[in-house]
Amino acid sequence: LAKTSVPLLFVEKDRKLPIKLHVRDEKDIISHALKVIEEQKKDGKTIRLPYNMWKLAMDKCQISYNDYIKLDPLSRDIVQAHWSAVKNHHLFYTDPKTKLFVLTVTSLLLNGECCGRSCRHCPYDHVNVSEAMKQKTFWNGAFFDKLD
Repeated sequence: LAKTSVPLLFVEKDRKLPIKLHVRDEKDIISHALKVIEEQKKDGKTIRLPYNMWKLAMDKCQISYNDYIKLDPLSRDIVQAHWSAVKNHHLFYTDPKTKLFVLTVTSLLLNGECCGRSCRHCPYDHVNVSEAMKQKTFWNGAFFDKLD
């Protein structure tokens, strides 16, 4: 302690520096989140996502301003409802028009792969969706929208 040039006023005797975390890939983050969620369920706690999982989901919600201003009002409402749900750790939200439940990108990430059902917020680019279903949707800059 005497060898440091830090004044004693700023030294905490038992303080340890935080461990530097290594960069984790998406699969590690999801795997860890699933374990944490299971523990929370088992303990009867309200589910709160680990920070890395929440951040991953929030990053997937990003939309550029140029894409956002091109959206119609209903699509903007969907973007806002989805963003709000992800921000608040929810796994689904209510569609503003149909009032049906829609899975968030968080919920879909926790599945680990594309389910093939042409989900609106699929983070896996619809890789397992049939070609016939792909022809009925398009990416509008924020989510997969249905063609009329």
